[in-house]
Amino acid sequence: MNYNSRDEVKNLKTKFCNEIENLFKLGETIEFNTPFTVYIQEENTYDASYVKVPYIVKTMTDGQYLTGTTHYGDEFDDLSTYDLEDIVEVAYILDTIGDKQYKILQDGQSNT
Repeated sequence: MNYNSRDEVKNLKTKFCNEIENLFKLGETIEFNTPFTVYIQEENTYDASYVKVPYIVKTMTDGQYLTGTTHYGDEFDDLSTYDLEDIVEVAYILDTIGDKQYKILQDGQSNT
């Protein structure tokens, strides 16, 4: 039997992303009760190496697109859960949603 654990983890991450996406309607935006950090590998501008850049996630749209700020203060709105490299980050989002640690926003405003 040829077992490839990398493929298994990749498939599980995709399954988690699909589960998250299927929990929300298209156009629906949620705000997480507590912002959290995910790390994206990016090319270092000074040499050919790669660095992990922190992104502070505050909201999610369409059950997929994360929005928030970088640690530099720049806003982002196009980071997909499918782009996350670490399955633990995706599992954390799924767990946070399962624990109802978010609120649904309407027209960018809190629905409380």
